[in-house]
Amino acid sequence: MQASQEELLNVVEGILFVSGQGVEIKDIAEKLEVDTKKIEKVIEILKEKHKDDGFNIISNSTSCLYSSKWIFYREYRNIEFRRN
Repeated sequence: MQASQEELLNVVEGILFVSGQGVEIKDIAEKLEVDTKKIEKVIEILKEKHKDDGFNIISNSTSCLYSSKWIFYREYRNIEFRRN
């Protein structure tokens, strides 16, 4: 994928958001045809981007996950979601 860092940030964030579960860093890199180090850097930038809002990017050496922050659980737990 020939993309600017901003485009790569948006694509990786979208992948993590829609997956709803942990995603392997190597899988993201492979699908986007970029180096895993580049994805790791993007993940660190996303962590910084979300440090003051209601979301977390949780990662370890092999995978990452987009998640709501636990501190807001009280507000989330009372919401009823309809499934189509």
